[in-house]
Amino acid sequence: MFKKLLMALLLLSFAGSVVAKSDPLVGRYQLINQMETVSVLVLKPDHSFKWGMIVGSADLKAHGTWSVDHDVLQLKTPEPPPLSGSPKFTPFSENDMKRVRQIPSNFWQVAVMVKKVGGVPDIAVVVETASHKRYKATTEHNGIARVFKPKGGQLARVGLRWVNDSAGYHWFDVPAIQAAKNTAAFWVQDPKWAAKQPFEKLTFTIEGDLLISNAEQMTYRKVQAQ
Repeated sequence: MFKKLLMALLLLSFAGSVVAKSDPLVGRYQLINQMETVSVLVLKPDHSFKWGMIVGSADLKAHGTWSVDHDVLQLKTPEPPPLSGSPKFTPFSENDMKRVRQIPSNFWQVAVMVKKVGGVPDIAVVVETASHKRYKATTEHNGIARVFKPKGGQLARVGLRWVNDSAGYHWFDVPAIQAAKNTAAFWVQDPKWAAKQPFEKLTFTIEGDLLISNAEQMTYRKVQAQ
């Protein structure tokens, strides 16, 4: 039931993506034969695509162009913009934190996000406790880094920087409202920091209404128009 709900939400987010069909491949495709993962691929008439996958707590999205060579479909995402230094981090406000859910008590979570865009990956995170013990992690594609919380540990400060930045960390005291939710959360204004996509290329063999990727062990089936 939960998987069907996730698929419905993913399909809804891609609603209206296909307007006209000038190629038999154009349309929506769903990942099949996967128990813990839902995914949708939309091939558009202008040879652009949208792709989404929900696996565990990760909500992945990609876009780019598609092309066909004989019976092989290739998806290609655009080159990410060049990055240097670290972005400017702004802590969530108290009002922002009202929308953040409580996480399991045995973890600390650090979230780095661009508003209305998504998570910022590859941010090196240092979590410091009130007793000055430090733990390191890195944000994933969804902008989330999680650190195991030791018994009795109290979240006090967080240091942030891009993983390839040689400068020092940007340190922030964690407000009480964030510490209470075991979550330190930050905004990044520049959307280029959230531009990294889950893949550069994906290749599928076309077999009727199926798109098959043996390398990634994924098969998508075309959704027939109602």
